[in-house]
Amino acid sequence: MALSGRATISAMMRTCRTLYHTSQSSRLLLQNGVILRSDSRILAFSRFMLADPATRFKNLRTLTFARGNFSDMAVDAIRKLLGHPLLSIDTLVLNDSESVLCSGLGPSIFKVNDRSTPLIESFVRLTTLKHLEIDELDVCAGDFLDRLHSNLVSASVEYGSASSRWNRRVHPDAHNPIVRLANSADTLEVLKGSGFNLPPAVIMYDIVYPRVRKIEATFADHWLPSVVAYARAYPNLKHLVLNISNITRRSAMYGLDPFLTDGLESKRCTNKEDQTKYGSWKGLRVIEGGLAAVYALGLVCKVSALRLEGDVTKNTVHYLDAVLCDTRPQKLSVTIVGGFMFDEGSILSQLLAKPAVQRLATLEMELCFAPSEGDSDMAELTSKILLKLADLPLRKLVLTLNYGLLTDPLYPPSPRSQPSRSRTYYCPAEQYLAELDLTAYARRFGETISTLESVLVLRKDDPAGRLYMFGPCGRGSREQSRSRERSPESDTLVDPHLVELGFGGMQDDDEIAW
Repeated sequence: MALSGRATISAMMRTCRTLYHTSQSSRLLLQNGVILRSDSRILAFSRFMLADPATRFKNLRTLTFARGNFSDMAVDAIRKLLGHPLLSIDTLVLNDSESVLCSGLGPSIFKVNDRSTPLIESFVRLTTLKHLEIDELDVCAGDFLDRLHSNLVSASVEYGSASSRWNRRVHPDAHNPIVRLANSADTLEVLKGSGFNLPPAVIMYDIVYPRVRKIEATFADHWLPSVVAYARAYPNLKHLVLNISNITRRSAMYGLDPFLTDGLESKRCTNKEDQTKYGSWKGLRVIEGGLAAVYALGLVCKVSALRLEGDVTKNTVHYLDAVLCDTRPQKLSVTIVGGFMFDEGSILSQLLAKPAVQRLATLEMELCFAPSEGDSDMAELTSKILLKLADLPLRKLVLTLNYGLLTDPLYPPSPRSQPSRSRTYYCPAEQYLAELDLTAYARRFGETISTLESVLVLRKDDPAGRLYMFGPCGRGSREQSRSRERSPESDTLVDPHLVELGFGGMQDDDEIAW
């Protein structure tokens, strides 16, 4: 049985009463958790668990509610499960949490002042939880978080859209994870989520999370974080992953929206002033995220590693300049668009010569050549790249040359295609990069940079995510972009067994043992 899938185990349990009641069968069926998404599945699962509670509850560790709006019968079944004395789950996942917690109430939830519901009363009694994932959080789910007394180790909290009922019940700490998860302040280690917000008038809280080592969050541009508030609440943070939800790749091409730019500058100045006055993180080691988000932090502390997501172009490279001066990292991961960025006198060339960048020991750079560089002298350009990077005291270099924007937009090369003298190339630059001897090029870096201990040069011909570079017409027209983005794989499911992780793949509710 240990080698069988869930569907097979379920079939075996239905045909053999001995297997139905064995501890091994229930352990194998429940060990990866259970996903509940319908009334019929909840009722069937409840009957299954209560038929042999002593054997089955001890094997259930993860419980997921994939949707809500359950019937009154299903709500009663859930409450029986959650209230069972043998239940000891450590992971709870609430997708569309508001509809789950408000199940059984109907439209009356919008009329009552008391935010408590029968399911909230049941869920808050769970004291064994270590990991919580909750999304579409609103009024009822917020009340659940406030009253939950489990000692959480990790929490993923995603707030609902701007149209949620929070707009009708404004509360200064409605989206504030520092306050919302205060009951787990002594145990929480990892915080993830989106839609976080702090009252602008408050920059420090009495609540401290001494064990939090990693935060991964997405903010709206008008809710960018106050560094001091987070530094005081999470003083021992080591790893910060930060993004702004409405920054798109088009911003890299055309520059940031003026209103957003003003907001970034204002937040950056405020953060710098507050950190200078009240202090910042002392042990922060890794920062990941979009360039604009990291820029807005205005950090005054060094970090070991900076991993930037998204593209750095001629319109946003000045943000990179500021961020590197802020953080002075030893390791940098970045994507540069445009070989011309390495031209003599360019902002990037000047940046690479600055003292703040001279701490770099490891550089992972992807260079995406722009569509306008199809006729450029790539031999000269690759030499420029070599000379500019030679100024850095690097020990490790990983350079990826991506010429996906130089290929034929209608007939891109196959991922498995190899350079060939008989092959027709779209432009001279594509041919040069496709046929470039990467080993010899890497050897030139090793010979030029005396401190280099490891060097790897890779090539890619992937334009994915950068079709904005073509503009609104010509090679980048909507029809042509569509032809580039579409692939046979887009019409197929990726690992369908993961979609229905609950009960053995794409099985109907009635085909499970319970």
